[in-house]
Amino acid sequence: MINQKETQDAIAIINKLANSYNKNAYDGKDRIIEINFTDIKKSYQIVLGKQGSTIHTDGSLVATTRIDTPYSVWASIASGEISAGEALGKQLYTVTGDFSFMIKWGKYFDINTVNNDDNSEELPEENELKKPLMTTMLIPWIVYWTAISSNPKTGSIITLAVCVLLPLLRRSHKLVLWDKLTFALVAILSAGAYINGDGNTFTSIGYLLFGLIWILSCIFKEPLTATYVKYQYGGDRACRNLLFMKTNYILTYCWGVLYVLTAIWTWILQSDGLGYLSLIINFVIPAGMGIFTLWFQKWYPAYVASGKGGKHHPQ
Repeated sequence: MINQKETQDAIAIINKLANSYNKNAYDGKDRIIEINFTDIKKSYQIVLGKQGSTIHTDGSLVATTRIDTPYSVWASIASGEISAGEALGKQLYTVTGDFSFMIKWGKYFDINTVNNDDNSEELPEENELKKPLMTTMLIPWIVYWTAISSNPKTGSIITLAVCVLLPLLRRSHKLVLWDKLTFALVAILSAGAYINGDGNTFTSIGYLLFGLIWILSCIFKEPLTATYVKYQYGGDRACRNLLFMKTNYILTYCWGVLYVLTAIWTWILQSDGLGYLSLIINFVIPAGMGIFTLWFQKWYPAYVASGKGGKHHPQ
C-alpha cells in the first residue's frame, strides 16, 4: 500500500533538489535526471537547462541519468544518515545512463540537498600544501630504469640527483608515504648499481620492488592509486565511497602484478641479450595498461551502479 505521507515527502525532496540546481554549471547540454522511487511507485524527471530546472511527472522524457531507489534510502541520504556514495557502494540504489553525472553531482546541485559528499571538491586551506602528485613517485623510477639500463655508473649519479632535487621542486606539494618510500628505495638501488656495476640485475630488481609497493599498498586502508586520485573526488570523503575504493583496489593490484611480471620478463630478456626488446615491451605494455585504467575507472563504477555487478537491487 502506497503511503501518502511518503509520496508528499518525496515530492518535497524532488522540489528541493530541483531548486538547488546551479545554472552556472550548464555546459550547453540539457540533462534529464529521473529519480524512480521503487517502493512508492513514483517517478520524477528533473530537466536541467540553461534557464533553470523543471519537474515532469508523466515520464514523457528520455532520461540521461536514471536513479532507481527505494524512497526510504533516498530519504536517508537526504537527511544525512548515509552518504550517496556509501549507499551506492552498498548497492542500495542503482544508476543507469550517464553515470559521469553522478561524479559531478556537487557541480550541479547544492550538496546539502542530497548528501552526496563524495563528489564535492575539498578545497585546501590557506597555506596548506597542495595535493600530492603521482608523478612525484613515478619520475624517480622512470629515470632509474632508463638511466641504469643504459649506464649503471652514470645512470646512478643521475638518478640520485633526481631523488635529491625532486623533493625540493615539489616542496609546495604534500609528500605521501609512497613518495618518501620511492626516494629511499631508488636511492638505495642506485647506490647498489653504482657499486655493483650490473645495470641489468638492478633494473629487474627495481621493477620487482615497484610492483610489490603497489600490491602491498592494498593491505592499507588506501591503496596506492586512491592516495593520489581521491582529491579529484572530494579528498578523504571519497574513501568512504565503497565503490570508489573497490575500483582503486582492483586497479592498484593489477598494476602491481604487471610490474612483478615485468621484472621477470626483463630479467629473462636481458639475460638472453635482448635488452632492447625489453625496453620496447616495457613501454608498450604499461601504455596499454594506462588505456585500460582510463576505461576501467569509468566502466566499472557505472557497471556496478547499474545493478549488474552484484546481487542487490532496489526493491
